[in-house]
Amino acid sequence: MTTTDDFDPARSRPTAADRRWEVLAEEMQFNQLGIARRQAEGWRNGLAACATLLATATLVKGRPDFDKLVGVWRVVPVVLILLAFGCLAAAFLVAIRAAHGRPGTYVLADGASLREWTEMEVKRIARLIPWAAWLSLAGLTLVLVAAVVTWTGPVIRP
Repeated sequence: MTTTDDFDPARSRPTAADRRWEVLAEEMQFNQLGIARRQAEGWRNGLAACATLLATATLVKGRPDFDKLVGVWRVVPVVLILLAFGCLAAAFLVAIRAAHGRPGTYVLADGASLREWTEMEVKRIARLIPWAAWLSLAGLTLVLVAAVVTWTGPVIRP
């Protein structure tokens, strides 16, 4: 049972920040189409950039024919290039996810839900961006190592 002694008017009144979140949530329901389209454009641009970088990475090459390498050295560059492509693709997908969110995400149009979602998104983005950077660096390094292996690996002498 609540008595008048338990009532705190300061806690029952919404703050200015609470009211602002409510206004933002109300406005957001009218912008859903624009938000969805910008998100789709971001994914499109990100995937196009990913494809471009992967195509460019294939141009960095060493020896044109791995069959002249001895034994396991024939397989090493192929494995390194596959790992590099995996790292680069993952890096771009992580970066795209950080920049544009998860497709199909819907936020309830009330201030408290919008605030909670915004705070979670900010934390998620802060976690994802370093991953994207490290994965990109790893992928590019693997491409370069694969090229060096093909240049310096032992070859079959005629």
